[in-house]
Amino acid sequence: MIRMGLSDLPQVIIRKPVQTQEFKKPSTFNTNRVIQQLGRNPRAINTERLEEMKLKENFKGFDPRNISSAELGVVGKTLLDLGLIDKLTASLLSNVGVEFDRFGVPKNLDQKMDALEYYAAQITHLNGSSHKGMAYARHVIPEYEHAVHVLQNLYDFSEHGLVFYRNPKNLGMKATA
Repeated sequence: MIRMGLSDLPQVIIRKPVQTQEFKKPSTFNTNRVIQQLGRNPRAINTERLEEMKLKENFKGFDPRNISSAELGVVGKTLLDLGLIDKLTASLLSNVGVEFDRFGVPKNLDQKMDALEYYAAQITHLNGSSHKGMAYARHVIPEYEHAVHVLQNLYDFSEHGLVFYRNPKNLGMKATA
């Protein structure tokens, strides 16, 4: 049997890990800039239908700047079940900010985040990729923009009662001769 003492072990050198290129979280300035460039699309979600179904109370307190992935997933599923958004938009909403552990299990689903900031970061990153010839980026950017518009409209509906009427007769407008 061979006996070794601590002094017989090979020397171990611990080095500082090499920094990898990380995707930088955008500043609030970048988020506001991207959201401002996107503008508004009142037709992204049929808030008139939400009003007719008397669902304002269900969305009371909805804030896309302070929401968890789990909550946003429920919102996406609800809107999909009501036929107000398509499956892709519902999927984008349910996967906002979801992180996975090494086994592929979602984690931190209840951690609050800013969904608009998340989308602004994705759009900024994908815009850079689309300029480099990445076809996927050109196809998915409009979907992210649509998701932002849905979140904005839902916030306006829940907090301020803003409803976009698709049919002018619902406004009580009458044609005069």
